[in-house]
Amino acid sequence: DAVDATNSADTIRVYPGIYYENIVIEKDLSLVSNYEYTNNEEDIHNTIIDGNHTGSCVFFYGSENQEISNYLCGFTIRNGSGTSPYSVSTPNTQYGGGLQIRYSNIIIKKNTIEKNIAFIGGGIILLYSESYLSGNIIKNNLAYSAAGGLGVARSTVTFDENNLNSIFLNYGGRGNDVYRSFETPPFTMVVDTFTVYEPNYYSLYYGDNGGYYQEEGITYNIQHAKIEQVEHDLYVSAEGDDNNSGITSNEPLKTIAYALNKIKSDSLVHRNIYVADGVYSPSLNGQYFPLHLKTNLSIIGQSMENTILDAEGSLGIIYGRDMIENGFLLDNIEIKNFKMINNYWQIASYVQCTNHTTFENIEYANCNDNDGVLGSNQRTNNLYFKNIYVHNCNAHINIYIHRPQTKIYCVNCNVIDNGPSIEEESPRGMGIGVNNNSYEEENGVLHLVNSQIIRTRNECTDWPNAAIAFFSADNAKANMINCTISENTTPGYNFAAVGVSFNSELNIYNSILYNDTPRELLVNGSYNQPCTLRVHNSLVEGGREGIFSFGDDNTIEWDEDTNLDENPWFIGTGDYPFALSQRSPCIDAGTLDLPDGITLPETDLAGNPRVVNGRVDIGAYEYQGSGISHENIIQPHRNTLITVYPNPFRLSGSKSEVTIKLELAEEGNIKLDIYNLKGQKIATLIDAKVSQGKFQSIWDGKDDNGKRVSSGTYFVKLNQDGKETRVSRFVVVK
Repeated sequence: DAVDATNSADTIRVYPGIYYENIVIEKDLSLVSNYEYTNNEEDIHNTIIDGNHTGSCVFFYGSENQEISNYLCGFTIRNGSGTSPYSVSTPNTQYGGGLQIRYSNIIIKKNTIEKNIAFIGGGIILLYSESYLSGNIIKNNLAYSAAGGLGVARSTVTFDENNLNSIFLNYGGRGNDVYRSFETPPFTMVVDTFTVYEPNYYSLYYGDNGGYYQEEGITYNIQHAKIEQVEHDLYVSAEGDDNNSGITSNEPLKTIAYALNKIKSDSLVHRNIYVADGVYSPSLNGQYFPLHLKTNLSIIGQSMENTILDAEGSLGIIYGRDMIENGFLLDNIEIKNFKMINNYWQIASYVQCTNHTTFENIEYANCNDNDGVLGSNQRTNNLYFKNIYVHNCNAHINIYIHRPQTKIYCVNCNVIDNGPSIEEESPRGMGIGVNNNSYEEENGVLHLVNSQIIRTRNECTDWPNAAIAFFSADNAKANMINCTISENTTPGYNFAAVGVSFNSELNIYNSILYNDTPRELLVNGSYNQPCTLRVHNSLVEGGREGIFSFGDDNTIEWDEDTNLDENPWFIGTGDYPFALSQRSPCIDAGTLDLPDGITLPETDLAGNPRVVNGRVDIGAYEYQGSGISHENIIQPHRNTLITVYPNPFRLSGSKSEVTIKLELAEEGNIKLDIYNLKGQKIATLIDAKVSQGKFQSIWDGKDDNGKRVSSGTYFVKLNQDGKETRVSRFVVVK
């Protein structure tokens, strides 16, 4: 109300108290506490602007055409959550948790700015402004993306060299304490207290127009440091204390973020942070997320089951995003043995422009992410995802590789029971994918090995063509080896479980694609961007004829001698329901003649030997029985095939028919029936004794009473000599 009542160039004097407000100032104005008149620092502590986590505490908001002049003195600024400078406000557009300053000539004097959170600029963000900082304390602020304490973008900043500022113990995805963005003149940071004496990219980050780190641009003079860095491995416990030394398990630190600040790693000596079992969260023990990674460093939990990082709704858990234009700023990083839960909106674990990075033995659960759960972006080199378990998450893409530079390995990954993203306008849900973003230059290869993608749900219908479980897109290349893809679903008509699109390549070996809706494979070579799909020694429901291919000049190599189109006969129960039963045709049907650089892991997803007696099965599981060979398998089940097309089948137009092709391994009494999702028989197509061979039946979408069926999922079931031997799923749409 006072801001509204003032005229330009007025001063508002604020008396001690707690003001739960989000103040917007759009004119020349001074906002001061009693400290301006008393010089009593108690007035700073007792005059509090609390943003109540509903926006920036104070937003100085000039414009390009009308800059404003401001003065802020003598407050404690806390609990702000940032304000979006854009027309659309989402969690990843909130800038300036404590102060957001746009187009202002401002003096900021003797304020304590603490415990604020934003996407960029946890404490302060300066945008298109000229600022003078004098005697402020900027501490314990958090930015999910960049600039934990102070962010300077297209602005100038001057530090008072007599009345010194202090900036310490802030955290951010890049530039924990200070982040200088492009088009910002160089400045000298003279401070009384900083987090460490010798800051590098970890605390002090200057990013050019491409976001690449530049060593020049910020010089500093630091009088004192909050943390004395150590050249030693460190230990962390949820019951620890950040005042401990941290160098033994008997004197552990309490927060992982503090340990990351304290440990001194470099390009020559590898260091480790050991994290004991327990729950690490902001509310329980003051953890800060995301954790900003350092080069040549491992963060190792005690166990995947019981070392739990609970983000409690934070935007990110692990970030390694520091970049240089040539080479890698972050190298030789390992994250191992953690359960990561309750991340929101932003990708939970994310690396960019890193070399030799490993995520191993990591479980992700209840992560509701607009982008993804685990992923990489831009020039990622030698990236390894090993023993990754993603379940009960909602994300656009659960594991996403964007523009890899060299080989990326996803080995023993289990992606199961995940749904669409939290973005309601486009409820996509996808399992694993690689995308080169239409770049033409040579790019890396994703190797998906010994993994399964099960029950991914995608509710999107407005995309023209997409894959649910796995995709290789936009000039990308991928190999899928010994994987099981099953029960992934979407109502999208032109979707498939696995897809290759826009000048990309996908090679499939030893894999099962079965019981996905609406189909298993698509090849999208639209817009004169032909793709290549090769399938060897794999079981694919619908076979070669079931592949949905569009666009010109696609290359599809289908090995008729080694590929199967039949029931894989999963066990269906227990801890590993997609393991193979004794009757499976996938036993010993794989090949060890794999692409260069591929080595199968020692064990399958159940922990059993992956290669047995020099033979390998198809799928993510190796059958462990003895004496099983193709001769022992009931041949009619192996060679009897059903193909349904088109799938989905449209109930519209002058000719609404679906063709069911049947190939019988031997003669017998057969019944071929249509069932709905409830298990009710809808229509009988064949009921006769027939000889071995190929047959074709046409169904017009009507039940036995001549009534047109409704949209939904249906099954065509083959009963031979009193036994059900084959089932194929298809979708009917109007």
